[in-house]
Amino acid sequence: MSRAAGRENVRYQPPLDGVRALAVLAVLLFHAGVRQLPGGFLGVDAFFVLSGFLITSLLLGELQRTGGIALGAFWMRRARRLLPALLATLVVVALLARTLAGGEELALVRGDALATLAYVANWRMIYRGTDYFAQNAAPSPLQHTWSLGIEEQFYLCWPVIAIAVIVFAPRLTRRARTYLARPPHTRWMRRTRPRWAHPAPTRLERPTQPRAARRTQPRTASRTPIRWRRPTQTRLASPTPTSLERPTRPDAARRTQTSWTRPAHTRSTRPAHTRWARTTPAGPAHEEAGPRQASRTQRFGRGILLALVLAGALASAITAALLYREGDVGRAYFGTDTRAQALFIGCALALVLSGREPGFRRRGQRISGVAAALGLVVTGFLWAYADGTQAWLYRGGLTLGALGVVAVLWHVSVVPAGTLSRVLSVAPLVMIGQISYGLYLWHWPLFQLLDADRTGVTGTRLIMLRLAVVLAVAIASYWLIERPVRRGVRRPAWFAGRRAAMASALAVTVLVAGTVAAVMSGTRPATVTAAAPVVVFPSGATSAGASAAHGPMTRAGRKPGGQPRITILGDSVAWTVGTYLPEHPGLTVTTRAIQGCGIALLPDILTQGSPHTNYPNCEHWPDRWRSAIRLDDPDVAVILLNRWELMDRRIQGGYQHVGQPAFDTYLSGQLTEGISIAKSRGAQIVLLTAAYTRRSERPDGGLYPEDEPIRVDAWNHLLQATALRFPGQVSVLDLNAVTCPGGRFAWDVGGLRIRSDGLHFTPPGVQQVIAPWLLPQVARIAVAGPPAPQGRATARPD
Repeated sequence: MSRAAGRENVRYQPPLDGVRALAVLAVLLFHAGVRQLPGGFLGVDAFFVLSGFLITSLLLGELQRTGGIALGAFWMRRARRLLPALLATLVVVALLARTLAGGEELALVRGDALATLAYVANWRMIYRGTDYFAQNAAPSPLQHTWSLGIEEQFYLCWPVIAIAVIVFAPRLTRRARTYLARPPHTRWMRRTRPRWAHPAPTRLERPTQPRAARRTQPRTASRTPIRWRRPTQTRLASPTPTSLERPTRPDAARRTQTSWTRPAHTRSTRPAHTRWARTTPAGPAHEEAGPRQASRTQRFGRGILLALVLAGALASAITAALLYREGDVGRAYFGTDTRAQALFIGCALALVLSGREPGFRRRGQRISGVAAALGLVVTGFLWAYADGTQAWLYRGGLTLGALGVVAVLWHVSVVPAGTLSRVLSVAPLVMIGQISYGLYLWHWPLFQLLDADRTGVTGTRLIMLRLAVVLAVAIASYWLIERPVRRGVRRPAWFAGRRAAMASALAVTVLVAGTVAAVMSGTRPATVTAAAPVVVFPSGATSAGASAAHGPMTRAGRKPGGQPRITILGDSVAWTVGTYLPEHPGLTVTTRAIQGCGIALLPDILTQGSPHTNYPNCEHWPDRWRSAIRLDDPDVAVILLNRWELMDRRIQGGYQHVGQPAFDTYLSGQLTEGISIAKSRGAQIVLLTAAYTRRSERPDGGLYPEDEPIRVDAWNHLLQATALRFPGQVSVLDLNAVTCPGGRFAWDVGGLRIRSDGLHFTPPGVQQVIAPWLLPQVARIAVAGPPAPQGRATARPD
């Protein structure tokens, strides 16, 4: 390939910015909640294909022009391109961490930021946490950086692999070929360099002049030349003349000429012990042999590299298919090994195009046009219909999407003046493509900041607001941060070389250290002062209409103990209430709630619009409740259930939810079973109403069905109806009225943050709002029995 062809691989191509623009717009619209683009997340794969194609083209172009690849310069260019905007984003997220995440999630955000800085965010998202709260926490404001982690891992490893294969693989192959050409019985022998290129001259051939005279002869050719100092072609270009061709000349004449300049007729007069040294006059063939040999070596190396990337793409596709798990696609979605197939496919295109002459490209124009048309159809179909949880996507769908993008890249590369290239080169798309990195980097934290709760708008207006803000921030980031750093400033002549490298390294170190400090400071959980103990006064707690003599503490068969015993049962919301209680002298409270498990066991669930199923061992909740009641022998069992009973579950052939007759019948049976287990040793039962929730918004700002207030009201009415079937044994306390004053969801009560993630309660909220209201009541019930008459739970006003 000529030098001009080498430049062709790295020239600026506006259609590629158009492809970037379409890819980033697909991702933004998907995250914004545009329902017509459910597969817009595959725009990330288009970025992967582009990265593989462009980076490989740059490396091959540099190798062709300079004969090598400057790894330090390459990595420095990548750092100047990616780090400035990323560091700015991390600092902003750290400053807004307390707004974007609750107290319990700040530690998770800190880990996310550090993983993003180390470019391992994709593995962080896979192994973000093993406990229930980490697995079900709100999406991280840095969740989108998983793709940047994969790309940076590619930038670090791929140049090294390319150099190793293109430069060193041909040498190893030649050595292996030479080794295999030897007779099998001699392959084990160590091959040594012969002392003489030809057999030593016999006694008859040796000169007869005295030894002293021979010592004065020049010894420049007395040893075999080192082979790497002269190309092989120069040693083999002309054979050594035979003894019949060597005329005799005086020694003095011979000594005045070198082996590279003396005429052929003078060579026979050389001393016999130097006649083995071969000479070849220089010429055009010798001068051009080196470049031709280098070109053949690089072409052979590219072939090996192409075979490796194709094998890598196949292995990645197989890995994605094997690691896919229904209901848990995180490992297959975020893994470097499963998503590298798109990068490898882009690398393969660069390798194919870089090793071909322009004539080959012209012959492939028609074929590339057909392939591009099919690629557009495939890409459009996937973006319009793909779902990130479907099995077929990981069993060939990701590979098909990457092939569709690479077909488009192939066509715009070989037909730069074609219709598709002109369409992708329109000014708006090129401009969006140039700031695509900033758009992708800033959009996700800004989308989380600009939610419906803070802005007061939903639907199309919220989408337009988010896109406008992200566009403005990305433009500012490009002109004020990315472009100045990438292009650099004019430096004086003395500030170059080692000084410039050291200054750059120092600047990067300072910026990274400053970012780490900002992240650690911004994500430090707020100091929580210990709440004052709750005084429950169990000795004087009595209830109108009931006496202490009839309370559950005086029941027959009760385990010995002078304090009222309370056991809290339920799901993760009940766990937060029981775990975060302050000191409560005179009262024994045990938390037996099961995180992630309610009482509904139907396996097919819809949560946040996606299929889900019960967590392992949730089906054993009745056994665990029985064990808890047997061990604790409580006087009062408090039951709090909120989330899992509000989700859609498949029953009688379709998805139903609370408030529908068939599902209400099922839930009533499950609740009755739970009450029967909890009161099996004579305990009084307290049912706490579910509080309104806002676990997460839909991308368009609306609420998911399980967060709708109407479902919470339906569940609370079901609690009241079930309690009426156990008169004198079951009480209902309205937790919803305490934590959602005014009948609406609230993050704060009395200026105190009581919700961490829209569902669970914060420690201060439990200690200062819930516990002072709850503990005296359950203590009174433990001593004197349930209040009479019972009231109804407060419903949400219309």
